[in-house]
Amino acid sequence: MCTSPPPIYAALVFPPNEQVAVDTINAVLNGHLGSDEMMAPVGKCGLSNAHMPDGPTTAEFCKR
Repeated sequence: MCTSPPPIYAALVFPPNEQVAVDTINAVLNGHLGSDEMMAPVGKCGLSNAHMPDGPTTAEFCKR
């Protein structure tokens, strides 16, 4: 029986010439992921900061 959900990975895809959009989204996500605002609703489902991925990064996934 699994007592902890597996890591969840998601990614957004942008055309190579959309670096401004990538940087903007990354800034928003960096401020939101793991924040109290995010963790309050997902905490009701049993998730915590311990479930937040600690790597690999999207850039590392893209090298695969």
